[in-house]
Amino acid sequence: STILPLKKWKGVVPAESANIAMRHAEELGAVQVNYDCLGPGEAVKAAWDMMAKDAEQGGAGLPFKAVPIIGQEHPSDRVWADGKTSKQKFRNVRAEMWWILRTKFQHTYEYVQWLQDQSKGAYHDPSELISIPRDEQLISELSTPLIQPVNSGRIQIESKPQMRKRGVRSPDLADSVCYAYYPRETKRPFWFV
Repeated sequence: STILPLKKWKGVVPAESANIAMRHAEELGAVQVNYDCLGPGEAVKAAWDMMAKDAEQGGAGLPFKAVPIIGQEHPSDRVWADGKTSKQKFRNVRAEMWWILRTKFQHTYEYVQWLQDQSKGAYHDPSELISIPRDEQLISELSTPLIQPVNSGRIQIESKPQMRKRGVRSPDLADSVCYAYYPRETKRPFWFV
């Protein structure tokens, strides 16, 4: 999978973000938009819910399926290579999303190693790989959150308040990529910052 250069915008009220994201998703032909529906995403959810209701009454509606995601919810029932489910491995959806992205990067690394010398690395289906743009902010953010094991043995990703205590900004671009790759019902998801 190839991540296109990320669209960034600042200085707009959250409700206007709904319109900006909708236009970008429409330009890309997205059929689904996964988005964080908390914080600024609450206004996006309200705007898109109104558009969906408008469609029920004959209005235009949204040109894609909007999928609100809450990072603190319980993980999915996805089964991993070790036979464990996401509910057994992760504390919440946020940890699962970051691990899915981590796995794509790991598979890409192994595949590149395999291409160079088939006695090293491993072959992976292209759908399991990822390619990102040369975006210094995104690259930096992808290595920002720390992994924190919890007493239950499940994986937890450092929270944004914990990151702020370390003097680290929210990894909004990296989060957007995590949301885009969180498996839901359709293909070609899109997320916005």
